[in-house]
Amino acid sequence: MGNSLYPDNAEYDAYMEQFKPNFAPATNCLICWESIEPREWTECHRCNIYLHSRCEKKYRGNRGYCKCPHCQQVGTLGSPRWE
Repeated sequence: MGNSLYPDNAEYDAYMEQFKPNFAPATNCLICWESIEPREWTECHRCNIYLHSRCEKKYRGNRGYCKCPHCQQVGTLGSPRWE
């Protein structure tokens, strides 16, 4: 049964993993292709790609909004609030 709020829902458990303090995506940054360490990632909530927060800031430049480099949608990038 485990410590899950929803013990029969493996998909929910996998989703919740990203909110643990030491979570690092099992993929490389879409922009620089380097590995991503815990607490330095941003995710597109539409197409589920990951990138470094610093790469996203560099990619964004002087625009006042975020735009996914993969799906080109505006306002879809985000990451959990780190304490």
